[in-house]
Amino acid sequence: MDTVEEREDDNIPRARAEMAQHGDLQDEGDIYWYAWSFFVPADFPDSVSRGSEAWPYVTLTQFMQQKGESGKFKPAFVFAKVRDRFILRHFPKDFRVGYDRSWPLISHSDFPGKWHDLVVHIKWTRGNSGFLQVWVDGESDPVIDETSLQTMNVGSGPVYHKYGVYRIDDPSLPPGIVFFSQLRRGKTRAEVESP
Repeated sequence: MDTVEEREDDNIPRARAEMAQHGDLQDEGDIYWYAWSFFVPADFPDSVSRGSEAWPYVTLTQFMQQKGESGKFKPAFVFAKVRDRFILRHFPKDFRVGYDRSWPLISHSDFPGKWHDLVVHIKWTRGNSGFLQVWVDGESDPVIDETSLQTMNVGSGPVYHKYGVYRIDDPSLPPGIVFFSQLRRGKTRAEVESP
């Protein structure tokens, strides 16, 4: 981890080591396929240790939006490990009051010590005409297949893809090491799938 920051809402220090997409970002109406592989060692820290009120995620990949009218960077989707599973969270705060949605992708027992493959198909929109499909570990059917979905925050800018570790900075936790491979984006599934 190379950066520590404070979140305004709870003042808990966060640490992050991430890489981000630059240039040719995703915006209103764009439709893209994404694919990547990642590996977490068997001793990957399962959760935070600051109690149930703390932010319980170890984020590994994000689709983040640039600053717009809101003046803040806002996440659209977050792929993260929580205490009992690896999930995709449709980030809620600016979609509508009370909205919070996530989907389980990989069970806790299947998560560490293995390579995992994700394929994602998204139509980016601030309206309700978007869609989201996610395939995990070569399954023939998508784990997530949602239509009529708002996939971007209103008032925020274009979307960029980030990967790396973002979590609570707690010296009692071991290092959060993740290996990423073959991050790809394309207009068709064939463009992003490994040969």
